[in-house]
This record gives sequence, structure tokens and C-alpha cells, in this order.
Amino acid sequence: MKKIISIILGVIIVVFIIGFIALVSDSPMQKWEDFDNQALKSNIEKAFEQIGFNTSNIKSIGKIEDWSSGPRYKMVYGEDIYYIYAYDDGQINSINENLQGDKIYSNENVEFESNDENAIVLKYGEMGEYGRNVEYDGQNYIKYFLPEGKYEVEALTRNAMFFIEDTKIYKNSSGHDESKTIDTIQLTDVGSKQTITLQANNCINLVINSSISIKKIE
Repeated sequence: MKKIISIILGVIIVVFIIGFIALVSDSPMQKWEDFDNQALKSNIEKAFEQIGFNTSNIKSIGKIEDWSSGPRYKMVYGEDIYYIYAYDDGQINSINENLQGDKIYSNENVEFESNDENAIVLKYGEMGEYGRNVEYDGQNYIKYFLPEGKYEVEALTRNAMFFIEDTKIYKNSSGHDESKTIDTIQLTDVGSKQTITLQANNCINLVINSSISIKKIE
């Protein structure tokens, strides 16, 4: 009997812990008309219109655990639930059917700007002024080739990450194309900064969803 009581108490404690974690992790759902993040609300409405969804069917929305690059929300639309992956400035990365990454909408027009007019913005997947296609094992990847010197780098997204790599390509032990990584830089928060030095034979390789501004200081 004591053993059964101990098991029941154990189950109750586990359920309580799970419920507490869910409580502190997720904000309460609120009616769509009461949602006060106007920038995000406007972008969600535009996205829904693009994919043919009637925004009048949106019932409620609530913030859940953040994803790597910004806030994430759960939305009740009619009888369905969708997940909004957003950035801190209210732009949308994607709208997903589930938390496994099945997207019904993907934003190809995300734009990040620097407050410093002397800085250059590098965004994953976009060439810009300094991007070039580099071929590895028959596939093209964008890397950024800036003049050598010392630079101040600022994160425009959460967990902005990039590699400083040698431009030389060689075959690794498995016979695949590879470049030597000189340094790995991760800037956790939007606005966080770090100073880096680029040599003449270096390039920058941005990680997916990362955007940075970079300004030469020497």
C-alpha cells in the first residue's frame, strides 16, 4: 500500500512540475482583437492574406517558448492551430502547421537594417555587395568576402552566428570539399557586438537565419 501511495505521489509531483513548466513558459492565450503587438499583428494579417486565409477566423494567440532567432506564438485559427515564428522587430520568418517545421508560409522578404549608416548588412541567403557563390561538392553556397582589416560586428537577429573561414578549399579525409574554420562567432542578443579581424584570405560564412551588420574600424 505504501508503495502504491508513493507511486501516486510521484505521478502527482511529475504532473505538477510539467504543469508549472508549461505555466511559466507559455503566456495565456488572448483574443486576437486584444493582441497588442501591432507590428506582428499587421504582418500576420498580410501573410494570411497571401496564402488565402481569412483573418476573421483567427480566434486567439499566445506566446510560447522562443525559437532560436526570436519569439514564437501559438495561434488558434478556426478549429486548427498554427505556430508563428517571428523576429524581435515583428517580422515573420514562417507560419507552421506544427513544431516539426512543416510550413504553410515562409517569408522570403525579411529585411534587417542597421542604425549605423557606415555599417554593411549581411543577411543569410542574400548576396549583397560582398557575397559570392562558392562551390562545394557541386553545390553553391554564399560566402562574404570583405577587405582585410578589423571590424565591429553587431547582431541583427538573436543567436546570430557565423564562421570566419580560410578561402582555400581542400578535400577532407572523406573526400568532400571543405574549408578551414579560423573562428566561430555567436552573438546571443540583438544589438550585441564583437570585434573581429579579417585577413586577406578570409571570408565569412553565415549560419541560417542569421543577420549581422559589420563596420570596418581599422
